[in-house]
Amino acid sequence: MRQISPASACLALALSAACTPSQTVVTSAPALGLPVQGITVEGFGDASGQPNIARVNVGVEARAATADAAIADANARMAQVVSALKQLGIQPQDLRTTSLALHFERYPEPPPRPVEEAPPPKGKPGAPTTAPAQPPAPKPEGVYRAQNMVEIKIRQLDQAGRAISAATSAGANQLFGIQFDIEDTKPLEQEARIKAFADAKKKAESLAQLAGVKLGAPLSISEGARGGPVMPMGGQAMMRAEAADVPIERGELKVTTTVSVVFGLAQ
Repeated sequence: MRQISPASACLALALSAACTPSQTVVTSAPALGLPVQGITVEGFGDASGQPNIARVNVGVEARAATADAAIADANARMAQVVSALKQLGIQPQDLRTTSLALHFERYPEPPPRPVEEAPPPKGKPGAPTTAPAQPPAPKPEGVYRAQNMVEIKIRQLDQAGRAISAATSAGANQLFGIQFDIEDTKPLEQEARIKAFADAKKKAESLAQLAGVKLGAPLSISEGARGGPVMPMGGQAMMRAEAADVPIERGELKVTTTVSVVFGLAQ
């Protein structure tokens, strides 16, 4: 009986394996470049909360014939405003200068007057005439206008009206609204994010039921632009300058977010 060497046996096995039909293994991952089979939806969520800080811009405006005088007057008035706010309890780190400006405003030129003929001199010919009147001193061409603006961060909202009244009583003659804000919006953002994903999942389940398929696990999740905090239509701020404290209604602030989710299909 002929003996087969180990090397010949290995060669025979190799040839046999090469002649066996190959098997293709299909993975669950889609081919590169092909669209993912699933349901893509967007969800929306929002969360509301009470503001805990307010920002107000107050300023002083001074006018003078020279630039130095206008700036000095504006700075002196603003020093009084800042001193009054600090006495009320506003911390130095919550006072920030936002604008310093100096402008020269030229007075409008009056329309030219019609030329009048001079009346003939009175008196006898050859009599001495009176000296002509001196021309009037030239009027200034304009005035310098200096502005100094400060932003006040108010951490105790029940003191917002009192802070505005203190600033105006101390000499502030400019007021540019009030803005409510939430210093730390992360808890509201997380709440809005949870609601947005729940909204997206609900939409995907509804679409899967309409299509007669079963919804699978999320394949991708992306968060869109977040908005806020913004003032809802029903929570407007009211501010009215009076001799007493300014009445303030803080309302509520809303944080919004959107998520885009791709859900796979269950087998």
